[in-house]
Amino acid sequence: MKPHTLLAALPLLPAVVAAPGSTIKVAAPGTVPSGASQIVDHAFASFSFPAHWLPDFAGNNTHPNLFSRDILDLLYRKTGKHPYIRVGGTSADRTYYNASQELSIQVDTGANGIPSAVYIGPVYFEALNNFPGSLWSFQANLANNASWGLNNTMEVCKLVMNTLKGNLIDFEIGNEVDLYPCSVRPCGYTVYDYIQEWARYADAISENVLKGNPYGLDEQKFFQALVFANAQLNTFTTQNAFNGGIDLTNHVKSVSLHQGSYAAGNQAWVRLQETFMNHTAVVANLSIYSPANTYIKTNYPDVTFLLGETNSDYTNLLMSQVEGVFGSSLWLIDYLMYGMSLVQYFSV
Repeated sequence: MKPHTLLAALPLLPAVVAAPGSTIKVAAPGTVPSGASQIVDHAFASFSFPAHWLPDFAGNNTHPNLFSRDILDLLYRKTGKHPYIRVGGTSADRTYYNASQELSIQVDTGANGIPSAVYIGPVYFEALNNFPGSLWSFQANLANNASWGLNNTMEVCKLVMNTLKGNLIDFEIGNEVDLYPCSVRPCGYTVYDYIQEWARYADAISENVLKGNPYGLDEQKFFQALVFANAQLNTFTTQNAFNGGIDLTNHVKSVSLHQGSYAAGNQAWVRLQETFMNHTAVVANLSIYSPANTYIKTNYPDVTFLLGETNSDYTNLLMSQVEGVFGSSLWLIDYLMYGMSLVQYFSV
């Protein structure tokens, strides 16, 4: 994902119908207007697959999921570009590789629809072959701080790289690390502790996985950072991370934040009319990411900013009142159109 220059966003206007035989003339400004959005990539709305669902969505070499492939191929035919695919999530931070495991995946059940542990074998990586044309981001497990954790993570990264080859665009290190304190790290864990861990993993993967790769992948600037669950939580902010030196070793290719404000549990207030089919709510939920986006664009123009997860929890929570209904489709149009004016990419 390369950073882009700015381009004026087209507002939604009433349709203009020309009389038969007449001509409509449209003139574009010669310079980019102030406050214009960035160029909108045709793969702007892409997909984030939880690590534990990847075999379901994709299958393997002998039993590929052709239904999923047809959906992504349809998007390509409609937009002219294959969607990006990110494999990650909380389950990726609980994923462990076992080279002798014959099954693609084994899952230990956990709370909130998220496994407590995911064990993968060599067949798991065949799922990465099912969507030809798509470019991939793959999350490396940072949460596992056992003595063998980093080596296991590097082993996974090497298998991913050798499977995807030139279709791999970055490694994302960790998931929603602002929620690590009092969970998988001590309660006093701060963004500055995270920066040190992130840099250690980026250095190790750069040196032991990417270095000398035959696929033309950048050996150093190849990592997605932050991956915070919130725009701001205690010390975990975009500005603190960069002021604290997360890019001192020039590893950061992109930064990702997660947007899930609609998914605060299956509560009475989370309903279509009040929260989804409500432009004021859409603006409020997305505009909180504008300061981080502006900071990156101003100070690190070669770093891509994206929302790597958006509103995934209402699926985990089986919120049927907002899932698979027409009102949700209307919300999605409004959500994506407004999002195009703010950030460079979405993963849904």
